[in-house]
Amino acid sequence: MTPSIYLYGSELSKLKAEPYETVILHKVIMSQDLLGRLVRNDGMQDITRMNKVVAAIKFNRNLLTELGYDSPTITQKLKDLNGCN
Repeated sequence: MTPSIYLYGSELSKLKAEPYETVILHKVIMSQDLLGRLVRNDGMQDITRMNKVVAAIKFNRNLLTELGYDSPTITQKLKDLNGCN
């Protein structure tokens, strides 16, 4: 199993008291932030890790879709949670 720090850039244990939907949204945000850091700071050196992070983003967005959210709603929820209105 891949450690959460590898895919999300942070430990997920701090989210254990949050509702499932909120945890998934945070995982998408954390993965997107990590991907940005891997591109900017690491000069895209670790393509394998970047591919796994992208796969994690897609997987978690798919979980939200399975919960009944469409793509625009997911995008809005991510913006709201991230404070980017």
